[in-house]
Amino acid sequence: MNYYANTTERLDLINGLRVFADFLEENAEIPAPARAYIMVFPGNENHDMACGEIDRIAALIGTAAIESESSHYRATRAFGPLEYSAIAIPPAQDEDR
Repeated sequence: MNYYANTTERLDLINGLRVFADFLEENAEIPAPARAYIMVFPGNENHDMACGEIDRIAALIGTAAIESESSHYRATRAFGPLEYSAIAIPPAQDEDR
């Protein structure tokens, strides 16, 4: 299963982010979050393959992937207070490794 946006959805997201930024800029009285997070998850059922996809994304965004204590494998790039992360979460039976 693919969890990534298709071409139309990607363009809609980009446009929505720009509209949202303009909206916040034009309406200073509306509270804004101090940080925002955008996350993508590879749709691969095999955790090793999903981690390979995270490595591929890490190279594309110019960072290194890391594994957390909970075995989540992630590549992250910050754009000021906006953070883009690609994350592979192991299946439940693999979390004790």
